[in-house]
Amino acid sequence: MGLLSWITGQGRQDKTDGLSLKPGRGFNFFIVDENHHQEALASIVGGPSENGVDYETTATLTIDSDAPHASNAVSVKIGGETVGYLHEEKAREYVKRARSLGIGSEPVACPAKIIGGRARSSHDEGAFSVKLSLKWPPRIQR
Repeated sequence: MGLLSWITGQGRQDKTDGLSLKPGRGFNFFIVDENHHQEALASIVGGPSENGVDYETTATLTIDSDAPHASNAVSVKIGGETVGYLHEEKAREYVKRARSLGIGSEPVACPAKIIGGRARSSHDEGAFSVKLSLKWPPRIQR
């Protein structure tokens, strides 16, 4: 990916067949398990920085029935990389809603923001986290 693509957030989009979720008011929806995906998050934003990052992009949500920790996990991916999951309770609600809307395990896009990653020194770096902009219960944007 070129510098311009990295700056604009283009070029690392996930395939969603045009399905998007309605955004919420701001980035109001936290995900879990980002601590296990810090390398992927650092790669997406170009690494930690002195002031941290506030990087808006697009994420995809996908029902992940093969996840080792939950039968109805919903993975959150940015640029093809898994960066976390919906909280277990929200994942159950999402799976139920996705099935009722007929989208099953198709990837669905939503606005996302990667924050954090403040590098105070080589021995003191803050972790990255991800927030989504989602209306709840989730609704397909038409």
